[in-house]
Amino acid sequence: MDQGIIKVLKQMFRKCLVCRIIQRMKPGFKPHKLCVLDAMHLLAASWNFTESTTITNCFKKASFIENATPSPSVVPADSEDPSATPSSA
Repeated sequence: MDQGIIKVLKQMFRKCLVCRIIQRMKPGFKPHKLCVLDAMHLLAASWNFTESTTITNCFKKASFIENATPSPSVVPADSEDPSATPSSA
């Protein structure tokens, strides 16, 4: 299967991670290491921001879907910024 989904997920994860690091560099934030729970939250946010057209196109390229038209990506109205994750205390 095409590695497009994994590539996009990794790109979004890195974007979320960099945004989080930059956010923690501001005054008033206590720097701490990334724990497994934080990484899972970042991964979940990254997956939520992966467009459905990316997944559809990867399945079409792998010949799992024939003659399918990609559906438009729908982002819920209550979706958050991918860099915004719950803060852990």
